[in-house]
Amino acid sequence: AAQALTQFGKEYGRTGISQCFVRQPFDDGAAQDGCRCSSMAKTLSEKTSFFTGATEIEAQLLEGTVGPAATTELVAFLRLFRDLPSIDEILLNPGTAPLPGEPSAQIAIATALGRVLSDHSIAKGMQYLDRMPTEMRVLAIRDAAARNRGITHTPEFVRFGVEHAEVLQ
Repeated sequence: AAQALTQFGKEYGRTGISQCFVRQPFDDGAAQDGCRCSSMAKTLSEKTSFFTGATEIEAQLLEGTVGPAATTELVAFLRLFRDLPSIDEILLNPGTAPLPGEPSAQIAIATALGRVLSDHSIAKGMQYLDRMPTEMRVLAIRDAAARNRGITHTPEFVRFGVEHAEVLQ
């Protein structure tokens, strides 16, 4: 589980498992930054090295270790993460890379693409994004353009801007 979260962090712009559990309250209700994260990551790593799905026994193990709220969040995250194509796969094969149907997965992909697109990769990124709903395309391109202004000078961005001028304003 911890390896999956770390992999997610590398591909989707998170710093790993700690980002998924930042500001989780302790049993006394006091929120703590950082302290619980590293111990929780260590505990999850030790307890779930075999974790490959959300079976009832595994969920109970997690719940007894980190509590019901963190377990629910982790199990939902792992299910989502396992269904996502890698960003490298998307940029290498934008026409055939799997396209998730669930909105939360589409948001994760759009956000990740917004973080990695450059003026060199926007053509491939746009080829994949053209297969997604308009909202996801706008999310990715707005994030990418805000992060890397060079994108705004590409023919792909200009085409996108003309087609979606009403939502980019």
